[in-house]
Amino acid sequence: KKLEQACGVRLPEDFKNYLSCANGMQIDDWDDNMIRFWPLQEIRAPTGMIPPLDSSPPTSLIFADYLIDSHFFALEFSANSEVRVINLSSERKAVIAGSFSEFIDLCLAKNLPL
Repeated sequence: KKLEQACGVRLPEDFKNYLSCANGMQIDDWDDNMIRFWPLQEIRAPTGMIPPLDSSPPTSLIFADYLIDSHFFALEFSANSEVRVINLSSERKAVIAGSFSEFIDLCLAKNLPL
C-alpha cells in the first residue's frame, strides 16, 4: 500500500501477491534467466530513462533487471487501468507480457523475448 500511495498507482493483485510472498532477491542473486527481481524498497519509476511527467503519477515502475542493468522490466500503467510488463532498454521500449503472471510464466518456460 505504501508504494501505491507514494506513486499514485494501483498495483495489480498478482504483483501484490508476489511481493507479499517473495519480495524480490538479494543484490547479488538472479534466476536462471539472469533476471534479478527487485525487493519492494528498490522498485522505482524509470527516472532519467524517459521524460518526467510533471507531477503526474509514473506510467511505469521498474521491478527487475536483466544482466545487471542491461535491460529493465517494468509494470506499465495505462489510462484504462490495464497493467502490462514492458522491457526498457536504452534503444527501445517493448511490451513483453499482458500481465505480471504472464511474465512469470514466460520466465519459468525460459521463453522470455529480449
